[in-house]
Amino acid sequence: MSEDRVNEITSSISSLEIRPTTFHPLSKSVDDCETAEEVATTDSDECLTETLRFRDFQCSGDSTSSDVTLTPHSSMTITEENGNYVCNDVPGEIQIPIIGYEIMEERARFTVFKLRIEYKHTGECWYVFRRYTDFVRLCNKLKKSFPHVVQYLPRKRWLGSNFNPLFLEERINGLQTLVNAILREPELLKLQPVEDFFCLNEPPICSESNQEAKAMFAAYEDTIFQLKDQLRQKESVIDSLHEALHRNSLENDNLKKILRETAMKCESCHNEIQNIAKNISINCKTGDNGKKMSFASTSSSSK
Repeated sequence: MSEDRVNEITSSISSLEIRPTTFHPLSKSVDDCETAEEVATTDSDECLTETLRFRDFQCSGDSTSSDVTLTPHSSMTITEENGNYVCNDVPGEIQIPIIGYEIMEERARFTVFKLRIEYKHTGECWYVFRRYTDFVRLCNKLKKSFPHVVQYLPRKRWLGSNFNPLFLEERINGLQTLVNAILREPELLKLQPVEDFFCLNEPPICSESNQEAKAMFAAYEDTIFQLKDQLRQKESVIDSLHEALHRNSLENDNLKKILRETAMKCESCHNEIQNIAKNISINCKTGDNGKKMSFASTSSSSK
């Protein structure tokens, strides 16, 4: 290879540029952003398209007018709870810490983040679960009017596992910064997309929670009643077995007494009677019911 060719290759290699593997999700269209995330996480819109009520707090949004993606608690496995994400420095009466994340295992595997919406003065709170794609959609709706807020949206990841705990911790930190930036803008909290995202327009309803609790307690009471009835039946069976065992013990004692008296009257069959008595003792221990037959054969021998 000539020296000129070597220099040309060296120059080409030197001009190569190492580009980062992440990009800001708002730098392209919404469809491009969602596609990139889907490839890395197998995160599919098909999994969480309808707004569902969170079981313990009865919070929901309008599925026809928002991108809310609440998920029932019973279908999820909590993998991480973190109390380090606080937002006490956020002004206003509402604070929304992201207290952890959960990895959904139904159908496609993806991660949702657990947010607790709290009213500082009343103590009222409820939980919502949001995917990273939901944050992207929200920011796309706000980026024209509030570009200084949506800039805090953490970047997407092209390489590596999106379920790595360290990566998820970093993403929670970034999303918490974004949520805090939203809370610092009073105008944002009045917008329909933000209200739907945090369920601010439809907070928990006490009457519904009470009705659900009453139904749950009624079901528990019915279960307890059935278990008590089964327990009484089993106790009755145990008492019957104790009585039968007591009767068998008395009958065996009477048989032993008769055999001893017969042995004293008939010395010629003394050894045979002793063997029969041993068999009866063994049968008594093992619960054998053949003692009557042994007694019948003993009586015929003595005659």
